[in-house]
Amino acid sequence: MTWPAWLSALQQRWAAEVDGRDLPGYAAAKQEQGAFAAFLGVTVEQLPEGPWLCDEAVGDSCLFQVRDDGLRRACPIGRSAELETSPRLVGSRSPHGEAEGTCHLEEVWDGRPGDRLWLMTDALAQWFLRQHEQGGKPWQTVEGVLADATDDAFATWIDGLRSARELRNDDVTLLVVRL
Repeated sequence: MTWPAWLSALQQRWAAEVDGRDLPGYAAAKQEQGAFAAFLGVTVEQLPEGPWLCDEAVGDSCLFQVRDDGLRRACPIGRSAELETSPRLVGSRSPHGEAEGTCHLEEVWDGRPGDRLWLMTDALAQWFLRQHEQGGKPWQTVEGVLADATDDAFATWIDGLRSARELRNDDVTLLVVRL
């Protein structure tokens, strides 16, 4: 699969920043391997019949579509057990702007006013899916945390989940889009 032209340009920019640095052996080996990341992209366009969504995903970041207080879609992973600790990722040194060896998915969804799109990294996505699989509505929980006016409410909540061993100790990113 060939990725858009912007990936190759970013790979070249990354290499220009890191190549040629005098590093200890262990760091030089990591530098040679390159950097790796998941990618989750969403395009929302307004069409006469309603919003149209297109998502692209590589790796283990997830997109969830919630409509009328129900989980409508999950992509690219739909079950908590599917979230690996070592997913396929986009590499900074993949040749010719390709995402070699990745799980690439492109899907078109129908979006409607009032839908919420939840984009999240793997640890939080696994918690989200596990809660849903157990009959819960995790979007309600997260919305309650986000409604808290304090600056550290989300971080405190995440720390609590980690302490209770309900969430892996991993990076957490969340973006909520309301159509």
